[in-house]
Amino acid sequence: MGRKPRDDHPGTWHHVYNRGIAQRPVFEDRRDYRAFRALLAQQVRAGRIEVHAFSLMTNHFHLLVYSPHGNLAEAMRQVQNGYVRYFNRRRGRDGSLFRGRFQSKLVDTEGYQIDLIRYIHANPVAAGLVKRPEDHVHSSAFWYARGQGAPWLSRSWMRAYLVRRHDRIVTSWADSAAIFAPLMSGDDYLRLELRLQRDPRAPDPLDDLRTATTPVVLEWFRENAWLADRGKVGVPLCGEAAVRAVLGQLRSMNGPQTPGETTLRLEAGLLRDLCGTPLRDLGRKFGISTSGAAKLYGRHRRSLAEDAVYGARFAELGARCLTPLSTWS
Repeated sequence: MGRKPRDDHPGTWHHVYNRGIAQRPVFEDRRDYRAFRALLAQQVRAGRIEVHAFSLMTNHFHLLVYSPHGNLAEAMRQVQNGYVRYFNRRRGRDGSLFRGRFQSKLVDTEGYQIDLIRYIHANPVAAGLVKRPEDHVHSSAFWYARGQGAPWLSRSWMRAYLVRRHDRIVTSWADSAAIFAPLMSGDDYLRLELRLQRDPRAPDPLDDLRTATTPVVLEWFRENAWLADRGKVGVPLCGEAAVRAVLGQLRSMNGPQTPGETTLRLEAGLLRDLCGTPLRDLGRKFGISTSGAAKLYGRHRRSLAEDAVYGARFAELGARCLTPLSTWS
């Protein structure tokens, strides 16, 4: 069977990654990291790629790359082959180092791109190498935090995004970290992994929902609830931490009281429709059985379809969950 052709065209973004064969380390000391970065820099200077985010781990790497002319395959071939030659020559070895040719996924939406930057920067923290992403010296977060160095690392997209969407001029790491720093809860990291594993050809409504009017959001929720009730939950659009934060604000406004049945329905709907929470896990969160969770979600579905006030409230809360926490007023 022939290799699947890469979807690499001029003006496309890609998540590029690879790992060592048999999980072996591909970076053993600082000199190795420098050699790999130098090879990336050569391809940037040659105009074949732009690197906007990266994280080099012990046995693998992640890159967010822009391909201006559709030369990603040649650029990464030069990087990987050059690095393997360097690595083997330095150690007097021969043979493969990586599992094969590099892997890449098309990054085709802005929401996916933001999630990917968070995921790349979160990798060293999730692996227990550092406590904060900007402490990992072999990551773009390290250079973003310092605002200098690594001239081959492009900062243009991130700066333009912050100005366009959040009216911020980037002058420090804090300006971008509020939006691009990773969410460190376990469920958020898992959500990012699930989103990055999705088929890039599958629809991703995140960008549209973030800017949509309430009626559009409500209609999407109604359609998605119908699918989720049949077990076909789509790609997670937000983490459970965002849902907890939104509902926490709601409960603080209502005062200290036991959540009513309506609030429980809202929470079950948000967790199921936005986070893709399985009914089994939903039951555990509420201290009820899986069948009880299914009944609770069923009541949410009926309310969503039949109660206009409930539907509008749910769409409002859902839209808030999809908004980065740092932009809340």
